[in-house]
Amino acid sequence: LSSSSAASDVYKRQLLYSASDADSLISLDEKEEGAYFVFSYDEVVSFLKKKNYSTTEIEKVIKYFNITFEGNFENGLNNPYLTKNTSLNNLKKVKRDLTQLRSSKTYPFIDNKILTSWNSMYISALFEAGKIDKKNSKNAIKLLDEVLEKLYINDVLYHQRLIEKKPKVKALFEDYAFLISALLKAYDFSLEAKYLDLSSKFTKEAINKFYKDDNWLMSDDEFKSHADVYDSAYRSSLSLMIDNILKVALLTDDLDLQNLAEKSLDTNSYVLSSRPSSTVWLLRTYLAYKKGYISLKATKAMLSNKEHINYPFLLKKVDNQEKYLACKIGICFSYSKDFSEIIDEIKKNIKE
Repeated sequence: LSSSSAASDVYKRQLLYSASDADSLISLDEKEEGAYFVFSYDEVVSFLKKKNYSTTEIEKVIKYFNITFEGNFENGLNNPYLTKNTSLNNLKKVKRDLTQLRSSKTYPFIDNKILTSWNSMYISALFEAGKIDKKNSKNAIKLLDEVLEKLYINDVLYHQRLIEKKPKVKALFEDYAFLISALLKAYDFSLEAKYLDLSSKFTKEAINKFYKDDNWLMSDDEFKSHADVYDSAYRSSLSLMIDNILKVALLTDDLDLQNLAEKSLDTNSYVLSSRPSSTVWLLRTYLAYKKGYISLKATKAMLSNKEHINYPFLLKKVDNQEKYLACKIGICFSYSKDFSEIIDEIKKNIKE
């Protein structure tokens, strides 16, 4: 959405709309799929000439973006893409100019509902990208805070809203699952207690609302639909919720939560064993359960800016003691002031 005015509005608000149409207007009453995103060779060349680009500069631009006379898309049109074979010294200016060309077209219709679950998924993805560049994690924190401000009102979590209207529909099971996951990632990055506290609160709320007669439900209204562990266009909210529960259990020393996660895994064990390729996130959650999440406890200052081991089930937990403490649910197995020593002990535990 980066080149539309609507997208600019979304960015300023730090919230993400749901989707946009694939079709956009090519005349007053005709739409065409993908029309907004493609260019003809002639329109690009003509536009760049009007912008006073030299012939040499134009050749470099069209080569860089792989815009050809024959086209690389349908009907002789071009869908710009990059290769590593060329470079542009004035790339920022070129992109700014081509964005101007694109903005002359009608942007596709935007579904401007703001969904808690989908925003939370994006936030989690930003935290993952933050492992490469911390700016992504900082942006994730800002977006998460905005979601909480706009969709968690008077102690009630909501499923969606239009930005200019008050939300009405209360959160569904998947909203809780994906938001709790994002909150846990926020805690691991920032070590701010409010994110752990909220993840714990929402976990207990989700259990009260959606866990009935040993089954998880998609909503808590009159229509009863069971949550399942099959991954589809995105990961199963139930598989993710079980993983959330394992994490919250360890970080809050709650054995009852651990037992609930174990029970939920057992309930779905047949599906996991018979169709593992359709339940990939449940398989990952089962591995986390069998290997065991490990919490590394210490003061916030001691945990900050520390590079840990490459173990997917290691969590950080702020503790007031001036030593490092490594724990699994219900038991701690190493205690040291020396960071390297505690990491070595964790590595030994992983191998056992």
